[in-house]
Amino acid sequence: MKPAAAKAYVRQLCCLGLGGPAIMPELLRALAAVIPSGPNVFAEVRPDFEPGYAILENPVPEALELYAREIQGAFRRVTDALKDWWRCRPGPVHWGHERAILDDFYRSDMYHHLWRPIGQHHALQGMVSERGRPLGLINLYRNVGEPPFSEREADELARLLPYVAHGLTARPTQDAVFDDSGRSGQIILDNAGRLTHQSETAKALLYLATHTGEPGPVKLFGLSVKALLKKLAGDLSAIAQGKEAPTPVVCRQNAWGRFVFRAYRLDAAAGENGLTLITVGHQEP
Repeated sequence: MKPAAAKAYVRQLCCLGLGGPAIMPELLRALAAVIPSGPNVFAEVRPDFEPGYAILENPVPEALELYAREIQGAFRRVTDALKDWWRCRPGPVHWGHERAILDDFYRSDMYHHLWRPIGQHHALQGMVSERGRPLGLINLYRNVGEPPFSEREADELARLLPYVAHGLTARPTQDAVFDDSGRSGQIILDNAGRLTHQSETAKALLYLATHTGEPGPVKLFGLSVKALLKKLAGDLSAIAQGKEAPTPVVCRQNAWGRFVFRAYRLDAAAGENGLTLITVGHQEP
């Protein structure tokens, strides 16, 4: 996509009137077409500068669980420094400021256990606000070995932030009609219902499916998701044995879209136990 078309697409997404949660996963991908970057993050910012929900392009469950556990502990110093930085420098965009925030940032646990595993090193951050009230942070990242962000790229992001604010504050007035987004992932369970393999797209869609869309700590992969997958596999197994059971299909909807889970049997080789394939498809408004 040419730069002009990529920027036009970002503006169009923000003017659909669907609200921030509905457009955010696609918006992060669209911003990467304007400013080469990724994996990128949007983090809600409340009026007191405390974090709310977050959306990541390529979530790493272990890293997110670590962040959720340590947000009030080991990572608090880093998050407090970030808040102080934004309070003292109210400009719309900051880049290349990691070392300015903390001299030892790249030796910190937060970097080694959260940023680095996800592939984030250089940062370009834009504060989305309305009438001086913070709404969220757009965080664009590049990995070690990639070039740092430039002032020109910071200017590009700054010009798009008012559109992002417009998209975040939209309040849909009618029920959305959903259609397939074209994204689908695959999950494989063993014969005991344990997850053994999943595609990268499945990880991202499960992450979105577990969000409530409400302000508050990020809701991560939990027992509710594991129980859902195991139930689908159990229903499919019961049907294969001639028993009565619900159709192995579950539809779940939240602020990020609609998610359709379907279970299928995978034939086993001789002497091996069969597996269950669960597909998760994403539908968007």
